[in-house]
Amino acid sequence: MDVKKLCSSCGAELTFNRSIGFYECSHCGTIHKPGVDNKPLSIDTVDEFMQTHKYDDALHVLVKLIDKEPDNPYFFLRSILLKYRMTQLNILLNSSKNNRKTMESILHDEQWDKIKEMLPEDKKDLTKYVISFCVNAIEILDNKAKIKERSKFIAPCGNPGRDETMDTAAIDSSGQFYSVYGRDYEDESEMIPKIDHSGPVIDFFQRKKKSEEADPHKEAIEEWSNEIRDLEIEQTELLAKIKELEALI
Repeated sequence: MDVKKLCSSCGAELTFNRSIGFYECSHCGTIHKPGVDNKPLSIDTVDEFMQTHKYDDALHVLVKLIDKEPDNPYFFLRSILLKYRMTQLNILLNSSKNNRKTMESILHDEQWDKIKEMLPEDKKDLTKYVISFCVNAIEILDNKAKIKERSKFIAPCGNPGRDETMDTAAIDSSGQFYSVYGRDYEDESEMIPKIDHSGPVIDFFQRKKKSEEADPHKEAIEEWSNEIRDLEIEQTELLAKIKELEALI
């Protein structure tokens, strides 16, 4: 005699749905996985499945738990992790920080508001740290994009192997040798003669070089680079705080 399988949610009889390969409740429509439903209906079961990367099974159990306890913040935290197939928040954030789409998705997830309301006072800062991390990551990516775009306007440096000290040279009709040092100088009146009596080269002219003008593109890049450095330091601190609080959940 076959033993009837009953739904753990409503008690109605289950029927085997061949199209999906699982039992389905004829009354409430709940899907039952035999291997999963034999496990205790608890957060430990969810964590066990997550640690072994059985994310679909973990979600199957978690949906039932949320139905029974819709105000449990730890269920919703795991719901976010399951969405990205991850086991820890700090790992999810650190591995996705260079992916703008993922950072924006995590940042704008509506479940953070629920989680913040439900978490006990000593753990409420977790949501604040997660949001701050995502905002920082997006700002870093924006600054890197601006640096890449602005770098196009910076002229490439000259040949580093070129000797600028003897840029041009000439000999006048009297046989005297003159050397002109450097480039981008003011007019001829700023040339300062130096006399060398050791040989036929008698006159050397040095000219005062113009002061180098500040490059607005380089200044902007330097500013953005400094911002990136400061934000990355802050990111490291936020990850440590998230990991510390997450260990208590």
